[in-house]
Amino acid sequence: AQEGLLLDASGMVVSGIMSNIYWLKAGVLYTPSLLLSGVAGMQRAKILQACVAQQHPLRIGAFSVAALKQAEWVCISNSLMGMVPVAVFEEKKWDTVGLVQSWLHRLHLT
Repeated sequence: AQEGLLLDASGMVVSGIMSNIYWLKAGVLYTPSLLLSGVAGMQRAKILQACVAQQHPLRIGAFSVAALKQAEWVCISNSLMGMVPVAVFEEKKWDTVGLVQSWLHRLHLT
């Protein structure tokens, strides 16, 4: 499946067209803030609550596309598809389905 990436007026990552977006780098889960735009969906709430409950490092804020490209893995989510690993973004490729599944299992999300 294909998904587009939404950026705000200053070029910061907001979300996917139909999804929220998350990425892991150095053990920290990153996701854009919804302060200026985006949708606080049920799947996003579930993921953030699991991070808090399991004391998993989490950063919510304004992040550039460059930060996204430095991720160990990237996922998108919504209530219909759940959490889905991203395989390719521009020239960046990830082969991380197993890593994502392991992370979801540790947070009791599978």
